[in-house]
Amino acid sequence: MTGRRQPTVRMPLAATALAYLAGLFDGEGSIIKHSPPPSRGRPVWRITITGTSPELREFLAPLGGQFYRKVRYSPRHAEAYNWTLERQADCQIFLEAVLPYLHLKRGRAFDALADLREKWGEIVQLEMRA
Repeated sequence: MTGRRQPTVRMPLAATALAYLAGLFDGEGSIIKHSPPPSRGRPVWRITITGTSPELREFLAPLGGQFYRKVRYSPRHAEAYNWTLERQADCQIFLEAVLPYLHLKRGRAFDALADLREKWGEIVQLEMRA
């Protein structure tokens, strides 16, 4: 895997944890193809899950990725955070791990994986955690 950064995402091993993560992603997540201006490089994929609960942040934090605080447009809105994967290898590993459990975002995940594999090839090995 020369010429690009190593994957950093650490996916859970247990099928129940992957199914729970897929459910969170199906309901509160998104798969985005970000297209920067041509002078800034080629389009890249981003995986996000948005939530307001501290327990969700505690569940997602060990996986890696980044947290970004969302702007509150009204004082009535709860403070929300986006958990984001931006490295292409991390996006591919995440999607391959949760794909068997996805329902709503299954088609979009297939499209993203096909594009990622075409551009980057196969990722060496899923890094899983117990």
